[in-house]
Amino acid sequence: MNMQLLKAASAVTGLLLGSVATRGQEQPAPASAGKTTGCCDTLYVSTQMTAYLIFPRPVSVWDLGSKSYAAKIESGNMLYVKPLKANTPLSTLLVQTTDGTIYLQYVAYRQFPRQLLRDYRTAAADSASGNPAAETEEVPQATRAYFAHQTDLLRKQKSGKVFSRSWSRIRFGVTAVAVDSGAVYLLLNVHNRSSIPYRLQYVSFAYREARPKKSRRRIHPEHREVHPLHSEAVSIIRPQQLEQMAYVLPSFASTRKGHLEIIIREENGNRILKGLLPATRIARALYLPHYSSKPTSHVRDSK
Repeated sequence: MNMQLLKAASAVTGLLLGSVATRGQEQPAPASAGKTTGCCDTLYVSTQMTAYLIFPRPVSVWDLGSKSYAAKIESGNMLYVKPLKANTPLSTLLVQTTDGTIYLQYVAYRQFPRQLLRDYRTAAADSASGNPAAETEEVPQATRAYFAHQTDLLRKQKSGKVFSRSWSRIRFGVTAVAVDSGAVYLLLNVHNRSSIPYRLQYVSFAYREARPKKSRRRIHPEHREVHPLHSEAVSIIRPQQLEQMAYVLPSFASTRKGHLEIIIREENGNRILKGLLPATRIARALYLPHYSSKPTSHVRDSK
């Protein structure tokens, strides 16, 4: 009798161990399973702007690690993300598309994000992390020399007043605008008439269109943030001092109701300078002539 009990106990123990061993083994993935793009780059979002992500396939599942952020699917493969308030803590965003591919990244607040659109359909992914390719590339030295030459031509022109604004004894304005076949050239004046130094933290540019209220939550290709191809700027404007800065931006064809938005943010303070340059003013701007040594990598010939 005791021998039979021992055999039965041994059989039960063998079944339990076999079951545990089976559960511990890695099961083969189904044939339809997708892949994971990697972890984790950071998507910066702002309460003033919406960040958009476009995927190769429709989104089937998305999850935010914090309730301080909101997300919504638009048009199946398009997801927009926005924080509900400023200075929200770091969180995670997981997105799975219908082909099984998983995209995992961090989400963090930044008042002026540099990248508001991520298109996973065309951007080349980094092999280690799956990050989209950089949104801008380093401008070659020869092209920068060309932009500097064109900026010098603009400085020699008679300056005027394209627009001018004042905030807290800081006067900000655009004094000259010019274009060539591939870029827009701006001269900006900032006059610090206060007794406190003005330290520049960030200067942003965005082409925007006037849109009906009903469509403001949808993606419009006309809303486009751009980064300077070349700049000649200072980092601090001392009290009672006027500084002129030059910026070269990629050209963009806007409608008559469009405009170029310029925002200058102070590093140690809340004196934010904002201005709108109408697209009609850019369309009427001076056309700068080319010189013979112009490179063709970034600015195309108009002929």
